[in-house]
Amino acid sequence: MIKAIIFDCFGVLTTDGWLKFREQYLMTGSTADHEAVELNHQSDAGLITQQQFVHSVAELAGVDVTVARGIINDQHTSNDQLFTYIKDRLKPEYKIGMLSNVSQDYTAELFTPEQNALFDAKVFSYQVGVTKPHPAMYETIATKLDLLPEECIFIDDREGFVLGAHDVGMQALQYKDFSQFRRQLEMMIH
Repeated sequence: MIKAIIFDCFGVLTTDGWLKFREQYLMTGSTADHEAVELNHQSDAGLITQQQFVHSVAELAGVDVTVARGIINDQHTSNDQLFTYIKDRLKPEYKIGMLSNVSQDYTAELFTPEQNALFDAKVFSYQVGVTKPHPAMYETIATKLDLLPEECIFIDDREGFVLGAHDVGMQALQYKDFSQFRRQLEMMIH
């Protein structure tokens, strides 16, 4: 029986400035792109600071640090339609979790106090020391929710992270847009 719905942050609950930066300034598959992705993993795992990450990817992309910082850190839009659905439809019946690869807790800056209050537990990669799709990430959020992985559904925009959730026994679905998500989730929980 499903008792919790767990959401990724960037790309699901809010837009993803890092992906926008990559698309705009780094050619997918290039050496610079691979190096930048590795730097992102290091930052998310807490191995380097966010400031070191931004400076390094700005240098790789050949752009000013203020440009990189502005796109990566400041261009986020909350998915208000999803938050309304969580509040009205999901929160009355399920525990709500957040699981994100991130270098620090940005939720107070990204979301309103009311939106943040919807979450029963949050787990961030920098706290765990690894990033999704490492099994410890999914196991940690299930434990914080006081549930087994099998009692959770995980929602992420990246297929590899959805597969990682499946690997530990969670049900999971890939978020593409709100309508697709709602339709698939409703089929899973009924």
